[in-house]
Amino acid sequence: YIAICEGDDYWTDLNKLQKQIDFLEANSDYAASAHQSLIVTERSQRLFKENVPADIHLSDLLETRIFHTASFVFRTEHIRKYPPTPVNMHSYDRLLFMLIASNGPIRYFDDVMCVYRKHESGLSARGKYKTIAKDFNVVPYLIENIPNFPKNKYLAFLHRICFIYPTDKMPLRLVLKHYFSFIYYSFSYF
Repeated sequence: YIAICEGDDYWTDLNKLQKQIDFLEANSDYAASAHQSLIVTERSQRLFKENVPADIHLSDLLETRIFHTASFVFRTEHIRKYPPTPVNMHSYDRLLFMLIASNGPIRYFDDVMCVYRKHESGLSARGKYKTIAKDFNVVPYLIENIPNFPKNKYLAFLHRICFIYPTDKMPLRLVLKHYFSFIYYSFSYF
């Protein structure tokens, strides 16, 4: 099993890993497990996401983040079967979640067992357009490695975050490009 805890986050439950691994040991059809997290900033605290289903599938991960990276525990065998991932990307954890979920559902626990510290010097606070747009580089990799990968749904998501998320000022032509691409891909997967 692999569990991730990046330097600015921390686990808060001494039995976190045991709970998650016990579930995975008893349920071989599940690829991973995750749980609720507490987001802590300088000014506030809140839950990472509310009303998360108990079973998370690949399709659930294409449009939003459902759980934080520090809550994720997965079977090592599921990542070893893939070729090396592209290096020129922004969100490796999003790619990781999709690769693992393509092997089976992810069980979600409502227990808060980790803290996600969000601060101005963190990567998620420095969302420059050129950095965010790097995630388009993983689309060919996903198509090649996940059978029937819903490319258009994921492209709609990527275009949406490119026009709403960047912290830097983008040229109007890029805003319009991503806005209309979002609309196109949103309708195309229906």
